Amino acid sequence: MDILNFNIRQHHSAKEDFLISFIVLGLALSIAYRRIISGYSPEKFLFLLLPVGFLSSLIAIGLSYGSMSFFSERYGYRVNFTLFTSGIIFALVTSIFGFIISLPGCTRIIGSVNNEIEGKIALSSPLMNIVLGALLSAFSFISSGTLSEIFIIISGSSLMVAVFSSLPVPPLPGYSILKWNFYIYIIELAFSVTFLVSLGHGFI
Repeated sequence: MDILNFNIRQHHSAKEDFLISFIVLGLALSIAYRRIISGYSPEKFLFLLLPVGFLSSLIAIGLSYGSMSFFSERYGYRVNFTLFTSGIIFALVTSIFGFIISLPGCTRIIGSVNNEIEGKIALSSPLMNIVLGALLSAFSFISSGTLSEIFIIISGSSLMVAVFSSLPVPPLPGYSILKWNFYIYIIELAFSVTFLVSLGHGFI
């Protein structure tokens, strides 16, 4: 049962779902991160936060989709992107308070797949975002000023997506990983949460 699968329309395409998720998450990230920008102003929101927020959204969601698509094809499968109505609502609402506790959509494997293959493909989604988030977090510490703030936003966004995609709720990747291997799931979830708490700059 897909607990989170409440779509906006009955007739929609994966491209439309991806586009809506990208726009909503980008806007939510821009709003949530307004508190970390030094000398915040409406001009900075428009010319700095919005572009970086949309870039962060594209990287985080695109990396998740791209990694699962790549590994799915290696196993002879395809993936699709699904929009969560509840996810985009919660993302926008919670961003007003400076954090995000939801995910606007997720990548899903098309067709019948055994637990092992499904779990291995799903693992690539949070894993790639963890690696990118940790790497950019390191860059944020060795840089300064606006560049450091940009690294913080992108890294925090990637780590946030990694954590929420790791939740053991269908149809999220975390559920597929858990079905495949409990121990790998616990290790992956621990890394996701640890990096977000220590390097994610305020999303939890």
